[in-house]
Amino acid sequence: MLKAIIEEKKAYRRLMARVAMLPMDYQAIFRKVQGYLRQLAALDSEEMMKVQREILNEFEDGVIYGKNPIDITGWDLVTFSNAFLRNARVDIDIGKVA
Repeated sequence: MLKAIIEEKKAYRRLMARVAMLPMDYQAIFRKVQGYLRQLAALDSEEMMKVQREILNEFEDGVIYGKNPIDITGWDLVTFSNAFLRNARVDIDIGKVA
């Protein structure tokens, strides 16, 4: 159990190291999306990491192709985030959506 927790923390640190390599505008949007996911979605840590990795992969591709982050997310971060949650095992707290 302790080993699993340590591995999860290492994986999270690796993920955030990748985020830190993004341009500042991408980092800011990633953190907004991350905050939304934490507030709304009751994801287990493995599923949360999966969703965040998928989003980060999109952002890294955007950087490679010289896109503005808004070209990837659109103006509605909630809709963008929800698209990734559709494929996740998630329990959404509807009381937090208002």
